[in-house]
Amino acid sequence: MQAIKSLLAVSVLAVAGAANAATHNFSYTETGTIAGLGPLSGILTGSINGTGTAVLDDVAGTLTLTGTSVATSNLGGTQNLTQTVVFSGTFAGGVFTATSGTNTPTACTGSCGYVQTNVAAPFTTAGGSLPLAGGTLNTTMQAAGSSVSTEQWAFVNTTPTPEVPVPAAAWLFGSGLFALAGTARRRRS
Repeated sequence: MQAIKSLLAVSVLAVAGAANAATHNFSYTETGTIAGLGPLSGILTGSINGTGTAVLDDVAGTLTLTGTSVATSNLGGTQNLTQTVVFSGTFAGGVFTATSGTNTPTACTGSCGYVQTNVAAPFTTAGGSLPLAGGTLNTTMQAAGSSVSTEQWAFVNTTPTPEVPVPAAAWLFGSGLFALAGTARRRRS
């Protein structure tokens, strides 16, 4: 009987541990501005808007975004970028805190003269922590030439809510009732 109790306790702890170490899914919107010197000449100004999905790996401490962005500027026209953005940081207390990242454009249509695809551009985060419920991260990215983009990424958690398991106490209580019923049945026989 002691062996069964020990096995049950270990099983409950293993399931609880597996539930805590997980990935979390988000959808996001991206908004921002571009400023600085343009890739050719002149003062560059513009805006960035995008959408996509993200996966937070709370064990590895990474938040990986996959989506599209539209960047419009006074000097470069309009760029439609497909990109992968990876935030690196720490996860503690149900909150991801970004410390750095990379932005890798994987495809571009439109005015893409100075966009290099499949080249990861590192960036720093100007600030931001992302709770599992969702929230925003702010970044400052070095773009082409000396232009800089300042962006805000707004996240909404889309991870399906798991089914609520029957607590271990209910299982133990139920098995105890069966044992009592079996004992009472034997006494009547």
